[in-house]
Amino acid sequence: MPIDDLTALGQKMWETRKNKELTQQELSDLSHVSVKQIANIEKGKMLYSSCPPEMRDTLLHHTQETVKELTELSEKFEMN
Repeated sequence: MPIDDLTALGQKMWETRKNKELTQQELSDLSHVSVKQIANIEKGKMLYSSCPPEMRDTLLHHTQETVKELTELSEKFEMN
């Protein structure tokens, strides 16, 4: 995942969380993603670039699944 995509993902997540008036801890509790992971995503500090190539697919898959879960959670809040 290119660095620009990571930055955009982090910005979108931060904006959505702030619009929903959620703290990182509250989002962590709702999504079962650690506060540290949420903070790293929001800062665009994923470890993708520093991972060995054989681990990148695993990390990318995990990140995509996290984004999917957080998107679904965001949509759920938008309905309320």
